[in-house]
Amino acid sequence: MSRYNWSIVFFLGLARDAKTMDMILEEAAHNGDIVIFPYMDTYRNLTYKYVYGMKWTMDNCPSAKYIVKMDDDIVLNLYKLLRYIDQRTESEKPAFHCCVWEGMPVLRHTMSPWYLSEKLYPPNVFPTYCSGSTVIFRSSILRPLYNASFELPFLSVDDALVTGEMARIAGVGHVSLNRYYSFSGDQWKKVVKGEIIFGHIHGERARVRGWKAVVKELLAKRKRVPKAFDSNAVSKSLRTSSLGIRSTAGALIIGTTTSNRALAVNQVSRLANNHAADDLTGEPESDSSTNSITSTTDMRVIRSNALPSS
Repeated sequence: MSRYNWSIVFFLGLARDAKTMDMILEEAAHNGDIVIFPYMDTYRNLTYKYVYGMKWTMDNCPSAKYIVKMDDDIVLNLYKLLRYIDQRTESEKPAFHCCVWEGMPVLRHTMSPWYLSEKLYPPNVFPTYCSGSTVIFRSSILRPLYNASFELPFLSVDDALVTGEMARIAGVGHVSLNRYYSFSGDQWKKVVKGEIIFGHIHGERARVRGWKAVVKELLAKRKRVPKAFDSNAVSKSLRTSSLGIRSTAGALIIGTTTSNRALAVNQVSRLANNHAADDLTGEPESDSSTNSITSTTDMRVIRSNALPSS
């Protein structure tokens, strides 16, 4: 099927209540594939999850060749994905392979979850960036991207910041896979048929139904499904998200050794075990000039004027 081994990791932040946190820690200990970062898991904190996830992967998966970052509301055709990765060559320029957004306006409406003030982010149009739903990239771009995070202020629009602004500084391009994506909830059958690779499915029941259909189709075609991709994987992700976690980000780390699958539980933060984490909101005010991407090593604040003008 593929010349690669792989590992699956789920990235989470802290839950606001002790009961939910206990359930997540129990699941992390049982499955060994959940990484918990020391900040509250809210929509505005997805940027931290993105950058922390890159740093964790660099530190713990040095043999990885490719990373597939994927949200928990995505169903994929595994074989078509691995076939696409197998077709990549070493000579290709560093790039994100994704659903590419170009010329996207910066939203100034204060009620929007993607609101950015003009003071915090002067440009009126984002640089080219990826939909945050699913992104494929070589592990070799992790270090340049992570280094770029020290040159930029914190922005709550995580996909535009990481795959747009940080990519611009790091010299990472974009390869459009738009034809392989569907964001319509009723299009999961195209995933099953292999017409697309990634399908965004609305609602937990629909995602479970869609995933089971994908597994059934793969069984019919290939007679077997990789153990790591059984229906429990998606059910676990959905269950965690239903506990109050805003968005569970997953990473399919390709080219790793199987021993990496057991690393996650050892990375559970000591802060996560301390349920009195009310001060770790990590939710900056939008217009604060002192807010920036935080060092994933020691939470230092980085200040820079690295943003381009409009």
